[in-house]
Amino acid sequence: MGDVTPAQLYAFEQSSGTVPVGWNVSLTTGNAYTVKFHQDKIIIGGGFTQVNGVTMNRLAVLNNTNGAIINGFSDLNASDEIDSSIIVNNQLIFFGKFTVVSGRERNFAAAIDLDNYSLTDFNPNFSQEGSVDTNKSCLTSDNRLVVPGYFTSANGVKRQNLAEISRITGKVTDWNPKVDFAILKIKSFGSKIYITGSFTTYNDEPKTQGVVSINQTDLSLSSDRFDMTPNPYIEDLYVGESKVFMGGSFDFAQGVSRYNMVAFDKESGSVDTGWNASVTSGSVSSILENNGFLYVGGGFGTIGGAASNYIHRINASNGQSSGVYYPSLPDNSVSTQALWNNRLYFGGTFTNFGPYFASYDLTSPTLETTALTFNAAVQDMLIMENGKAFVRGTFTTISGTPRNQFAVLDLVNETITGFEPLRNGNINGFSKNGNDVILFGEFSQLNRRVRGGFEIFSDSLF
Repeated sequence: MGDVTPAQLYAFEQSSGTVPVGWNVSLTTGNAYTVKFHQDKIIIGGGFTQVNGVTMNRLAVLNNTNGAIINGFSDLNASDEIDSSIIVNNQLIFFGKFTVVSGRERNFAAAIDLDNYSLTDFNPNFSQEGSVDTNKSCLTSDNRLVVPGYFTSANGVKRQNLAEISRITGKVTDWNPKVDFAILKIKSFGSKIYITGSFTTYNDEPKTQGVVSINQTDLSLSSDRFDMTPNPYIEDLYVGESKVFMGGSFDFAQGVSRYNMVAFDKESGSVDTGWNASVTSGSVSSILENNGFLYVGGGFGTIGGAASNYIHRINASNGQSSGVYYPSLPDNSVSTQALWNNRLYFGGTFTNFGPYFASYDLTSPTLETTALTFNAAVQDMLIMENGKAFVRGTFTTISGTPRNQFAVLDLVNETITGFEPLRNGNINGFSKNGNDVILFGEFSQLNRRVRGGFEIFSDSLF
């Protein structure tokens, strides 16, 4: 599979690596770029026009025994190559350079029903340049994608920086919020979705600058009005058991003086006047909660009444310092944090250890440098339960291995995985929801597949 000559689909026994007896699939005029396994059948897509001498334009369904085309599958006659595919709800959704499938217009994306192999109504009508340009975060809800970014349209429909796209039809839904500036993060907690950024209004509603919460059930604006400083920059938030914590660059919340970090009552949405971390000399970029404490990273010099550069632990109950906790501090800002295996991993622009990436063992605590050496800043991080870590930043190498601003690490073995998707633009962020890992950014192609700025992978891949 891929750019091989002669064009052929290869199969190997998983146990021995040998070619199974009787397996032979030859392709004509093009290669296969995507393979999926479904109910004992193999589905391939690519640039080929024949499979074993039979006309099959860019898509074919084969049996698992010898690679022959199954009975009941007819040529769908895609007009150009198919570059990627994903199985969702008994549909095969596929993407590529085609504009027609089965005689019907389908611009760069289409789907077939896997029961009868007929073309479905899935028709997102992507533009080749990419119809969604996302920023830092995304989440899925009821087979739909809520995608933020800097775009003015999605799938040909006017949308301003925020859109909801159906994963079933591929179409933009009726949800159409108006957001005037960038969205930085979207996080889902309980019945609400929280949206933060540098926007000054959401749907022209008063007191919605910088952060809003919307109801998960229908994406309507909730009654919360956080009413931040005019022209705020809200970088992160964390929803605890009774409080919602926010950090960034601001001076006020609901008319109450709060510097760069604030806590709201989770139920009423009002500022907790008994909670005050008073962060100065820089902003807050990352907030985590664990066992009654908040782990805070950023560019600050004081927090919770204590002088502490760039990273500190404070009490979640009142925002005050828990005392000296870390044995040593980074020499520059901390942009991202993640907890895994009793360790706090953090990345940023610091160079005195790491550089740019390190961890604290929280059982001691002690500083733990890793075998992974970055040549520039780590700005964002997501760690899965198995220790696979997605990282993004300005780096171009890790421990001497080329990785252009994005990589997946194996923290168990402290190595770099082989996951390195080809792309024509930056990956700006990642999110995990259920069994899905979503990458999103400025690309319109990923692994030679036409994409509208995001791609969904099964977490089993990692």
